[in-house]
Amino acid sequence: MNRRKFLKLSLVGGALALFPSNIKGMALNSAHPQCRVSVVRRNCFDDLQSCYLDDPEAGGCTMFSDDFSEILALGGEMPHNLRGKFCEKAWSALCAAVSEDAGCSFSAKTTLASCGDPTRPVIFKIEYL
Repeated sequence: MNRRKFLKLSLVGGALALFPSNIKGMALNSAHPQCRVSVVRRNCFDDLQSCYLDDPEAGGCTMFSDDFSEILALGGEMPHNLRGKFCEKAWSALCAAVSEDAGCSFSAKTTLASCGDPTRPVIFKIEYL
């Protein structure tokens, strides 16, 4: 192997060693769209709760209020500052809605998403910024 080729390969190898092993995941995390997420409606289906839940009087979702509005970068894992304040089901639904819209180049400025809880769903409005 000649010296020039060796130096090029070692330079590239050294540069790649500086990056985390999951370069693809890192690139996706930096490209998450900024969105304003607002609660449109919170529902509670008491008849379904009484039939199917361990706690038949659980009531509506307590994680979000009717006036909830937040600017978030949706996609990937939930940021650490939102853990415990934000529902995992809601985060998954919001990220799924944004990833579905990504194929459309965010042509619609707003979209709706619903939490996956069948007895007390929360409906969100997502506005792309």
